Amino acid sequence: MMCCRPIAVINSLLLASSVSILSLPFLAHAAGARPSTDAHFLGGMVPAGRWAAVIDNRYRTSTERFNNEGDRESLTEESDGLVLDSEVVPLLAGFGPGASLGTVSLNAKLRERRHDLTVGYGVTENLTVGFSIPYGSNETTVDFEMLGGNLAINPFFDSSQPISVTNSPLVPVGMLGTTEPAGTEGVQQILTDPIYGYEYDEIDTTRTSGMGDPLIGFRWRFYNDSVSRAILTPVVRLGMSDENNPNDLFDVAIDDGSTDLRLQAEYIRSLSRGFDTRLRFRYTWQFPDSITARAYAEGEYLVPQSRTEELDRDLGDMAESYLELGYHAGDWRLYGALEFMRKGSDRYSSPSGQDVSGLEANTEQEDDLISVGFSWSGVNSWREKKLPLPLLFQAGYRKHLSGRNRLDRTEYQLSITVVF
Repeated sequence: MMCCRPIAVINSLLLASSVSILSLPFLAHAAGARPSTDAHFLGGMVPAGRWAAVIDNRYRTSTERFNNEGDRESLTEESDGLVLDSEVVPLLAGFGPGASLGTVSLNAKLRERRHDLTVGYGVTENLTVGFSIPYGSNETTVDFEMLGGNLAINPFFDSSQPISVTNSPLVPVGMLGTTEPAGTEGVQQILTDPIYGYEYDEIDTTRTSGMGDPLIGFRWRFYNDSVSRAILTPVVRLGMSDENNPNDLFDVAIDDGSTDLRLQAEYIRSLSRGFDTRLRFRYTWQFPDSITARAYAEGEYLVPQSRTEELDRDLGDMAESYLELGYHAGDWRLYGALEFMRKGSDRYSSPSGQDVSGLEANTEQEDDLISVGFSWSGVNSWREKKLPLPLLFQAGYRKHLSGRNRLDRTEYQLSITVVF
C-alpha cells in the first residue's frame, strides 16, 4: 500500500447501516442494559459465552452516477450518442472520413441485492469475535440500439478467411446489393465474433451472483461507563469474490476481490430525554493484488481481446466516517445519520508494458450520504417471556447527497438480529 495516500484520503467516512463485523448490531447483556443504546444493540458486544447472528438484506437501484466533476449523469453517458467511426473502431479507417456504423443508443439500470450473514461470539464482556459472509446478485438491464450509419455487412464476406481489402466484412451502403446499414445486429456481430478481435459477450441484460468478500475480526470495548462506551474493531476482509468478467461490458462484480485491513473506532453515548448518538471512523488499507482485465488507454472505448492480461493492481485506500443521532420511545428507536467516504486513486501495472491509463483514470471516489431508519427491540418482550430469544428488527433507507466517480444509489435495508 502507498504510505502517502492516507493524507489525501483521511477526511471522510461511510457505511451507515452496513451490517458487517465492523458494526455488528449485537445485543448487550440484558442485565443493566441502557434503554437507548444497548437495548437496540448499538454497543455491538455479544454477552460473554453467547452467540449472536445477524441477517442483513439490502436492495439498491441505480440509473445515474456521479462523474469526476461530481455531476449526476446516466450510467451510459459516455457511450450513449457515441458515433462508431474509425476513431472508435479502427477497422473502419480504410473507408475514409465520415464512414461509421451509426450512433449508439444505450440505456441501463442496475439492481443490486445483498445478503450478509454475520456471526459473533462473546469471549468476555468486552471482547467479541466474529465473521461475516456476504452473498449478492446484480442485474444490469440494458437497452441497446444502433441508429443510422453508412456501412453495411458485406454479404460475400468469408469469415473463414482473414480480413483484408478483398475480403472486407463491411462495405458502403449501396454496394454489392446492400440497402441497409449494419445496424444493431451487425454491431453485435462485430463485438462478439472472434474474427473481429473483440470477443465481447453480446450486449444484453447481465446477471451476476455469488459470494462476496468475507470478513473476520473482533470488537474490543476499551472504555465503558454509565452513559458511554468506546469500541475498537480491527478486521481483515478476504478477497475471495469472483473478478469482473473482462468480456462483459456491463457486469458488476459483487465485491472488488481485494484483501483489506480495516480499523474502526466507534464512540456511543446516551443523551437525555431518550436521545443517543454514535460516532464512527474507519480506515481501510487495500493490499496490492492482481486481476485479469483488458488493458486500455484513457479515451479508448472498445478494446481487443488480445489485450487481456493478468495485471498488478493496487486499489486506493479509504477513509469513512459516520455520525448518527437516535431517539427511542419504548421498544422503538428512530435514527438519522450522515456518512462520508473518500477513496484514493487506483494503480495498475502491466507486466508486458501495456498502457493501463484507462483503468486508472477517475478512480478517486467520494460519497456523501444521508440515511434514516428505525428499529424494534425485543429485549423487553424476551424478559417478559413473550419471545424465546432476544430479537431486533431494523429497517433503513439510504440516499446519496453528492459524490464523485460513484454510482448514485438508492438503498433499502432490513435486518434481523438474534442472540442464542
